[in-house]
Amino acid sequence: MKKKLLLFLLFHLLFGFTLSSKNLKDLVKLHDVNFDVSSKLISADTIKKNKKSLRISKTKAVLPPPSTTAGSSCGDGVSLMQVNVYAFGANGTETIEWFTSQTSTTPIYTGTIYSPSISSTRTYYVRSRSGSDISTRVPVVASIYVAPSAVTLTASPPNNTTSPLCLGTPVTFTASGGADLFEFSVDGVVMQGMSTNRMFTTNALTDGQVVKVRTRYAVTMDGSITETSWGTGALEDNFLSAPLSANASTGYLNSLKISALEDKVVLGIAGKVLNNRSILLFLDTKNGGFNVSNYGDEAGSDPLVRAFNIFNNNPSTFDSYFQADYCLVISTDAAETNYYANVIELRTGTSVKTYLGSAATGIPSAVMGVNKNNSGINDYNLGFEVEVLKSLIGWKNQSN
Repeated sequence: MKKKLLLFLLFHLLFGFTLSSKNLKDLVKLHDVNFDVSSKLISADTIKKNKKSLRISKTKAVLPPPSTTAGSSCGDGVSLMQVNVYAFGANGTETIEWFTSQTSTTPIYTGTIYSPSISSTRTYYVRSRSGSDISTRVPVVASIYVAPSAVTLTASPPNNTTSPLCLGTPVTFTASGGADLFEFSVDGVVMQGMSTNRMFTTNALTDGQVVKVRTRYAVTMDGSITETSWGTGALEDNFLSAPLSANASTGYLNSLKISALEDKVVLGIAGKVLNNRSILLFLDTKNGGFNVSNYGDEAGSDPLVRAFNIFNNNPSTFDSYFQADYCLVISTDAAETNYYANVIELRTGTSVKTYLGSAATGIPSAVMGVNKNNSGINDYNLGFEVEVLKSLIGWKNQSN
């Protein structure tokens, strides 16, 4: 299944990725200013992503694979940071073994919680053992994201005991430091959403209210997956792929990255797809799902998602630990003039499609950016960026 980065039937691509709906959070720095001059700095939220991709072990499994939870930490990409990743056996009695690759023979750690110190995102592989019986190895990502610099908030005119402000006085708050975007709230209610504007003005404050600013890095929808918001490494890559054949030179995937927004996520997919071909990115985001491609077809026979039905009608089995819930479909026309993005909820009977938007190289939209000039299987920077509402791929609580 790791050969997923090649073009199936020279027509569509399959890529599987598991997300944790309860662990994907915004990477932000926060700063509060109390209207009666008390202030505090709140540290950055932690982003956690549950990563279970389609890499498999060459060893035949006779035990169920462990359940896993990935982890992350915030750093500068240079200093070593501790990240906790977790794995638990199906029966609770198995020995849990961690490895640096799918093929390495000696475990680097034994236990349910592994805490490596790393400076950039890395993938580890974990299996269950009971006597001489072992499971498949499940990949687990330890992610390092770049934290914004500290952000401070000042008020003008200033408010202090010697020169108190009267109710109704306009006050302008200015954020210094931080990242690309800023969000201002009063007593936890957002008053000015994420934007490049560092200033917030109000005349509606009362004594004791708290003004807070959040900051995070931005994604530019241009098909270049290089911004700081993507972290220090890919969450999936083509390291174990078969060599790219000449027939697949116009359709391949190299890596996957994720950037979390407030109620959305942006998927960054490095690679290329040309000439009426499509990418199928399957997501495992909640309990249940399909381990075999025997879900319901998309009923409308939309040509933009025809690869979805074709793949479904030629059943394939995902890895034992992967149960697909949703599929992101990226497709293009014969001339590669326009690219289209749809997300499909996999259901028994009829699967449900939601159109996200379209873009072209050099002509992005609010939800999609494309650069079709990926130079080959070692180019991890150019490809597709697609913004998706968390609610469309299984999140129940939009704050997570």
